[in-house]
Amino acid sequence: MRGRAVFVAAFVAGAAWLAAASACAAAPPAPPLTATFATFQQFCVAPHGHAAQILAQADAAGWTPGPASMTAAPQFKSMTEVGVRTKTDAGAQALLVAGSGPIGEFSGLAVSADLCVLTVKGIDGPAVAADVGAWVGVPPDPKRTKPGDVTYSFTEDVHGRVAVIDPSDEEAKALVKAGKVHMVIVQFTEDHAMVGYFTPRL
Repeated sequence: MRGRAVFVAAFVAGAAWLAAASACAAAPPAPPLTATFATFQQFCVAPHGHAAQILAQADAAGWTPGPASMTAAPQFKSMTEVGVRTKTDAGAQALLVAGSGPIGEFSGLAVSADLCVLTVKGIDGPAVAADVGAWVGVPPDPKRTKPGDVTYSFTEDVHGRVAVIDPSDEEAKALVKAGKVHMVIVQFTEDHAMVGYFTPRL
């Protein structure tokens, strides 16, 4: 399988997770759900997408286990660890989905991932998207970005982030194999935002 195809396949699997999470609809005193970007940082970014840590933090913060039917979706079946948490705060409703483990086989290559998705309704969606873009600090992937749906692919080290856009076959395969590529996906409307943090691995 060509390296670039591996990269794209991993993205597609993450997008399927996001679709499953968005189909669903009380806590640390801070941040409130209206501070959606801060909530995303707390649960998805700080734990680097590791499901066990994310879910433990959510439990400690008073989030409620979500419907078991969520994890019955086909996108979750191969995951070794997956969980759903919900919360309502100040008129906003949130869904947190975290998973780690295999996500499927693509042309004979097994792909695993760590993924965290935060969906919040009743907030300023465009403002959340702007906060995420400012934090990522790299251009969005033009092939996977459209109004209300923005994807960032990047590597990260002590020197900062570098956008990964249209890599060569060998570059893409090496980055995914090493777990060095991160994807942040933001989907939003005027009163809703979904932010996903996704790290694929071979």
